[in-house]
Parts: sequence; structure tokens; C-alpha cells
Amino acid sequence: MIAIIFFNLLSYLTPETPSIGKVVDQTGSSITYAKIVANGKSSLTDLEGNFTFEGSEDTITVSALGYQTAKVPTSSFSGVVVLKPSVPKDVTFHK
Repeated sequence: MIAIIFFNLLSYLTPETPSIGKVVDQTGSSITYAKIVANGKSSLTDLEGNFTFEGSEDTITVSALGYQTAKVPTSSFSGVVVLKPSVPKDVTFHK
């Protein structure tokens, strides 16, 4: 019984390995200062679009001005998050 309690306590005290990722647009260009939310904590990407997060959150949320917000399941997280541009529906482009 004491061994079970010890191993459960140890799992809470052992730091988790941080996950490392990068946020890019559809052309592969880095997105600077994208907001990453995981485990109730938020952070920003650096100048190259890199970020880290710790924990066992099921989903990370990535957002940036001018892009659609992405919710990425950590189970399928590949290390790169691609954000799509956000264009309002009522905008038309003319040549």
C-alpha cells in the first residue's frame, strides 16, 4: 500500500518533458507571437514561431491575429501547427 502511494506521489513530483513545436502559415513561414494555450497557461511563439508547453492537456489552442484559431489534439501533435488565414466572408478581391 505504501509503495502505491509513493509511486502516485512520485508521478506528481516528476517534471514532464516539455513538448516543442512551431507555428507556420500555409506557405511555411513562421508566425511570430502566436498565442499558445495549454493546461490553462498561455505563452507566445518566439521570432521563429517556436514554442514549448508542458503537461498532459488533451488539446492545445493556437491563435494569431489574421489567422483562424486551431485546436490541436496532443495525441496527434506532430510538432508543427499550420494556421490558415482568416478572411471575412464579406470581403471581395478585385484585380
